[in-house]
Order: sequence, then structure tokens, then C-alpha cells
Amino acid sequence: MTDLPGPLVVVGAGRLGLVMAEAVRDAGIPLLGVVARSDAARTRCTARGLAVRADATGAAAVVLCVPDDEVAAAASALPPSVQVVMHTSGCVGLGALAEASMHGAAVGSVHPLMTFTAQDRGSRLAGVPMAITTGDARAHAAGLALVHAVRGIPFDLDGASKPLYHAGASLAANATVALLDAAIACAVAAGMPVAMARNALADLTAAAVDRVRELGPDDALTGPVARGDAGTVRAHRTMLAARAPEHLPLYDATARAVLALVRRRARADDATTTVRAALDEEATP
Repeated sequence: MTDLPGPLVVVGAGRLGLVMAEAVRDAGIPLLGVVARSDAARTRCTARGLAVRADATGAAAVVLCVPDDEVAAAASALPPSVQVVMHTSGCVGLGALAEASMHGAAVGSVHPLMTFTAQDRGSRLAGVPMAITTGDARAHAAGLALVHAVRGIPFDLDGASKPLYHAGASLAANATVALLDAAIACAVAAGMPVAMARNALADLTAAAVDRVRELGPDDALTGPVARGDAGTVRAHRTMLAARAPEHLPLYDATARAVLALVRRRARADDATTTVRAALDEEATP
């Protein structure tokens, strides 16, 4: 048996499922098709030239690209003849694949550390770090073969640490989107045109990310909390309380996180103490 036997079936026709199926097909791995349940999912597969299947019958290897809470059920529905089963969750452990393992399949997970859109194609996986979690050498070889086939960058991740790793990924991707949504709302409420606010603040975020990539978080940090401008922090909180109170808790939480970063990189001084006091005050309109 090769490290990644064919033919292969992808279960799930969401964003990652379609990208994974295309990447597998383009890598020359025999692809039977994609298990897609809804009419919309089947249409998405057809539009990309991917065969639609009702199940994984005939597959030697299966990649499960389904929501985290559905991994165990999807694995349990696989035929016992499948030799390799990989899921793509960044959080779910190998226990969800227990039934497939009992049937002799090599099981593991391969998680791409990237967010995907409906427009992304299989080439999107090229150069993406991909976490491999397996329980034995056979499964690890299969996971490594899959990552190399789709041109990802493999790294090993202990199963017990997956929720912590995935929490970090969620903060980087999802929390950033939530922060940008709040930032755009504040700018628009202040009078900035919506399109301009969205573009300008996205560019500002990208610049901050570039600084983190180049310098690391400690040296990339700027802004009123980092400078110890307690008066500015008070002005922010007062205006938020008056005109955007729904965003005040998020501002306070992120300001405290920034303050903790400031205190980590340098000893606490009068400026950080003053900022902390400003954050502890009740914000009144």
C-alpha cells in the first residue's frame, strides 16, 4: 500500500472541501468525487468539474471536510473497506475516528492553518502550514503524503494540544474580523463613508500584521495604551459609552490585552498605571 492509497473521496462540499478536492485532483491522486448532500453543494461541485457522490463506496482513502460536530458521525458512516481516514478539523481529536480505526483504517487529522473563501481554488493550499495529528507511523505517513500532494507545509501537532492551537487560530482569523467590524462601525458612526472605512481600516490592520511579521508583537505595538495616553483612553471610552455602547466591552477587553503586552515588554511605570486606572473607571456619556 502506498502512503496515500487511491482512489480518494472528499466528504463535504463546503469551502475547504471544494479546495481540498481540487488540490487532490490536480496533484494526480485518483479522485472518485465529493460527497455532497444539498442541491447547492452538488451545484458547487459540478461548477468545478468535480464528480458528486452519495457516499464513499469504493474509496481507499477519505478526507472528511465537515463541521467539527459532524466528524464522528461522518466517520461512522464510512464503509469498513476504507484504508485511510483523515479529518480536517483543527480542534477535534482522533477519538472521533475511533470506529474507522477499529476497522483497521489509518486515521488522523490534517488541518490547513488558513481561512478560505468560496472563490478559492485548489492552488490556495500551496504553501499553507498544515498540522498533522496521528497515532501511528502508518497514519503519519498518509497524512504527510496528503500534505505534500496538495503542496502544503507539514508540521506535527500533539492531539491534546489541538484546542489550544485552534483557539489561537480562531483569535487570529475570527477575532480579527470581529474587531474590524467594530472598528468600521465606529468610523462610520463618526461620519466616515462605509467603503472608505472598510478599505482604510483593512489597510491599517494589514500594516499592523506586516509589522508583527517583521518585528514581533512587542516591537510592533503602537497606539495610546502603548504610549500611556490615559486621557485618550478616557476620551475613547466616553465617546463609545455615548454613541456606540455595544462596542465598549470589546474596546475595554482589547485595551487590557494591549496593556498586558506593554507590561510584558517593559516594567510597569506611572503611564501604564494611569492607563489601567482609566480602564477601571466607569465610562459615562
